[in-house]
Amino acid sequence: MASGSKSSGKQSSINSQRANHRLICYCNDVAVLRTAKNGVNAGKKFYGCPNWPVAGACKFFEWLMDDGVVNRPQLFDDYQLKILEKDTEIAELEMKNKMLEEKVKRLQIKKENVEEENQEMKNELCHMRFELMNCSRTEKNLSMILIFSWLMFAVLALLLR
Repeated sequence: MASGSKSSGKQSSINSQRANHRLICYCNDVAVLRTAKNGVNAGKKFYGCPNWPVAGACKFFEWLMDDGVVNRPQLFDDYQLKILEKDTEIAELEMKNKMLEEKVKRLQIKKENVEEENQEMKNELCHMRFELMNCSRTEKNLSMILIFSWLMFAVLALLLR
């Protein structure tokens, strides 16, 4: 009895594994479980394309191992290819990130240069305002001197007459 319950437990485990992992063939159809009928593998179970032997069916084929697990060497290759694709994508993103970081550095340097130029222009503007104020004072002073000199000339002209 114990051996019967053990095998039924193993069988239910295999069935749940099959139910959870439906194999999809290259035609995007659910693969069907078949049994080899002749040759050295007669009686051995395998998954294949449901459209076989119709012309144009894909060549999907995977053996079901004795423990009920599918032998998937091609799946390993598919995963390796996916990993390679992801590694390539990561490398491209890292390269793009590095290029963006360099661009940010160049823009920061450019910003600093513009800020320095802006500060220099502010300083120059302040200096020019100061000179303009000095010129304005000088102009007022010269205008006062001119008016005063004309008044003096007029007074002297009246006195000498």
